[in-house]
Amino acid sequence: MKSIFRKSVALLTAIGLLIPLFGRSAFAAGKSAGNQFIDARERSISGGANGISDDPFSALQWNLKAIGMEEAWRSGLTGKGAVVAIVDSGLSAATQDIDSSRILPGKNCVGGVGVTDTIGHGTFIAGIIGATKDNRVGIAGIAPGVTLVPIKSYASAETDFAAQAAGIYAAVDQYHCDILNISAGDPEIVPEVQAAIQHALDAGVIVIAAAGNSGNEELVYPASYDGVISVSSVGRDLVLSATSNRNDHVFVVAPGVGVYSLGRLPGTVTLSSGSSFAAPVVAGVAALLKEAWPQMTPEDFKEILKASCKDLSTEGYDIYYGWGLVQVPDAIRAAAAYFGDEAPDMSAPDDPGSSSAGFFSWLRELFRSIIHNIFKVWDRNSIPVIVKEK
Repeated sequence: MKSIFRKSVALLTAIGLLIPLFGRSAFAAGKSAGNQFIDARERSISGGANGISDDPFSALQWNLKAIGMEEAWRSGLTGKGAVVAIVDSGLSAATQDIDSSRILPGKNCVGGVGVTDTIGHGTFIAGIIGATKDNRVGIAGIAPGVTLVPIKSYASAETDFAAQAAGIYAAVDQYHCDILNISAGDPEIVPEVQAAIQHALDAGVIVIAAAGNSGNEELVYPASYDGVISVSSVGRDLVLSATSNRNDHVFVVAPGVGVYSLGRLPGTVTLSSGSSFAAPVVAGVAALLKEAWPQMTPEDFKEILKASCKDLSTEGYDIYYGWGLVQVPDAIRAAAAYFGDEAPDMSAPDDPGSSSAGFFSWLRELFRSIIHNIFKVWDRNSIPVIVKEK
């Protein structure tokens, strides 16, 4: 009897310790399967899939291929010097795929100490923007040299408007961020959040937000506040997702359906969908341009997007795709033209076999790839976590 009692106490204690790690949303029921973070395993990668970087899961990053990142990275831009604040659920310190030197302390606006992510939403977004490239861990971020500021503005699936507003002010006034990513929203206009957004815009901060996942013409805020860049999502077929909002505030679209990014546990990568994960694509692009043109204002960035996005529907603007799909190489060229500079060289490098050094580099990478695929050394699991997308 004592043995059974001790085992029961041990089990209850273990559950009590695990709840803070998983977060309340891990135990939520009745949520859409499309809003889950589903663990990815390297053995699920097609044998013929080509990676876009020296990272084990980069072959899954169709979203970065769709916006031209392979070409854009050849410009040499990494987002170095740009500061992106992520007003979200925090950031996991255990991902192993974002250099700690590029993560500022951030701020917890919901009470408690630290910005540990118990949901996974903020960590997923941070990976899209700034996961370290070519470190043979996880994935590659759009701006792998960017500085990130995790602002914890909610600790559950529901948005805390007071915490969101406080987080925006902290990002602007305390951390002097260049770019603000908000992948949360609500159909309600909240004056205190609206005032915080205007404060950011007045300070010259580029504000990017998710257009929402109602699948209709509903306006969601803060994405629909004046001056904010509202982003809807497309799938691998570059068609607007069925859940994405469409209205006259949508500015651009970016990949957001079936995309991969960082999980909360060491070395893990997860799969999810939503306009929440299209918005950070645009934030990453803004960071790249800020590195080369730090004088770029929110209005400048809008004009550059207008001149460089790819039409996916009728020519020009429409309520479904806004100005079109973000294309990073074209955005870099458009920015250079806009600011009167010469565009960086993004031409393809020489064939790696054209010199002895290139040949041995190519041979080394081929050997590493073969060994990597034989042993599947990165086959780890992440805990599926569910979060409500508004």
